[in-house]
Parts: sequence; C-alpha cells; structure tokens
Amino acid sequence: MTGSSHKGQALMLRTKLRIDGQVFLLQETIDVPQLKRDIMAAMQTGAAFVNFDTHSHGLVSVLMTQQIPVRFESVEKSEDEVDDWVATPPTFDFEGYNLEH
Repeated sequence: MTGSSHKGQALMLRTKLRIDGQVFLLQETIDVPQLKRDIMAAMQTGAAFVNFDTHSHGLVSVLMTQQIPVRFESVEKSEDEVDDWVATPPTFDFEGYNLEH
C-alpha cells in the first residue's frame, strides 16, 4: 500500500495489462513476473493461450502471438476506483490515441 490517498482511501499499486488495445486490471494474486514469462513462452512457440484472472472480466484466456502488442503498467487505484472498473470495465483503451483529425 502506498502513502497516497484518493478521497480518504489508501491507494494500492495495481497492475494493468494491455493486450492489443484491450485493458485488463489484474487481480492482486497474479504473479506478474510469471505471467510475463508465460506470455513470452507463448510468443516464442508461435501461438498459445495464456490465462490470467482479472477484475470485472473474470478468468481470461487470450491467444498470444508475436504480432500482438502487450504492455504491463503499474497504477495506483483506490478500492472505489477498482469497484468502478468492475462495474463498467473499459472495452478498449483510447489513452495515447489522437481521436481528433
């Protein structure tokens, strides 16, 4: 847990996983270094399914190939923010995209 707070709540460091534009907030019980190794192994074999547990999406199984971009990100989230994520999970991450032409 960090020393910061959001609306009086302590913030916890959470891991977001972006796979081909879709964002997943990983459960705290996930062994992130092992998940990274699993993804790398899947890509090295050409293609394989990788499973991980998330907030709001439940257990997810994704077919990983070398052509799929993957990004891990550590973010501070309060319990309320995680609850909001669970209630209305994003279907696509538009962060970093310029939608104005």
